[in-house]
Amino acid sequence: MEVAVAAYVAQFGTIEGIMVLEKVSQQWRRWARHHRLWRDRFRRMYYDEFAFLVGDQGEHADSQEWRLLCVQHNMDYSCGYHLGAPQQDEASMLRWIFVTRQAINRMSRNVADVLESSPPECKPLDEATYWQRSMEHLKRLQDNVGEWTAGEGGRHELHAKLADHVQTIKKLHHQAQWNAKYFKVLESPFRAILFTDMKHVPFVVTPMIKTLKMMWLSSKYYNDCFKMGGLLGRIAHALSVRVSRAISITALLHGDGDFQDTIDMVECAGVMLERWHQVYDPSSTVWGPFDMYMLFHRVDFVAQRCSEVRSALVLLRQIRTVLIEKVQNSDDASQIDEFEEMLRSMDTDLRRHWEGIDDLFADEHSAAWAHGIQSLRSHSDALLQFVHRLQDKIPIY
Repeated sequence: MEVAVAAYVAQFGTIEGIMVLEKVSQQWRRWARHHRLWRDRFRRMYYDEFAFLVGDQGEHADSQEWRLLCVQHNMDYSCGYHLGAPQQDEASMLRWIFVTRQAINRMSRNVADVLESSPPECKPLDEATYWQRSMEHLKRLQDNVGEWTAGEGGRHELHAKLADHVQTIKKLHHQAQWNAKYFKVLESPFRAILFTDMKHVPFVVTPMIKTLKMMWLSSKYYNDCFKMGGLLGRIAHALSVRVSRAISITALLHGDGDFQDTIDMVECAGVMLERWHQVYDPSSTVWGPFDMYMLFHRVDFVAQRCSEVRSALVLLRQIRTVLIEKVQNSDDASQIDEFEEMLRSMDTDLRRHWEGIDDLFADEHSAAWAHGIQSLRSHSDALLQFVHRLQDKIPIY
């Protein structure tokens, strides 16, 4: 059984499974801690770090506590392990230098790179989460590094390098603390962009912009045109995506009633996008300069499309409520049949142009959308003329 357990640990065991395994019996723990098995496992899973720690000095390989190091590595950060023997002390310091260097590299990345895999509409909220988690991780790392003494001989250089890493981590932690404070306030509007009813989103834009301007004045990190401009660009993109997710072609092709709910939503989306223009004026000296294209190009495109959608909805409402009612009041069956045939022709043309549009705001559907709008206006004019002619024939008593 012990041999089987040791083989499982070396080949297939997960960190969580091994932690449970250690609680089972003293005998199993003895096999789970087998030095050679853990050394081989660490070399197989993290070869670059293994080579870095061992180098050309074989005694470092023998002085490492490989089981603990493997657990530490799977938890992202080492949790600290200091032994008294000089070789073990030096090996442990080498490990801390590696761990802190990796943490510095990870926490110094460009935010745009960190958020690369996030969906566009989620990036502002994910940026807030990133700074909160960075603050927590760096605090934990700071607490775990502890105090190290210089020692003697060759270890003094290692101690100086680790001390330099610790100072850098303290600066990164202070930076993350400051940014997390502002993003704590921004988290609410970022969530509103994602989840709140569109009718309420316009009301969060102006306060959000005020907080962003306060961040520019106070944050050493975001008081930078590139970094703040990147954040503003991500917010602008998130607003645009929110609108494109909320408004679909289905509302125009299959909407019933008077389209008022859809018209209200489209109008709210337009107001939200218009208020976003309060974020930056190129003549302003308050902050910037920022890339106007990044801040407003997509927003303006979506706003223009919203205006076109609203016009189309108003036309459809006029046709399906006012004009239909007037034709029905004529009490002329043949005229009603002709009008209904005109309606069916309009519906057929609109479906031909618009049914293939899965994203109303996608550039590749611009031509189909424009052709549909042209067809709608043409049918609307014909229907309106028909009703006018019909009314001229109705006798007045």
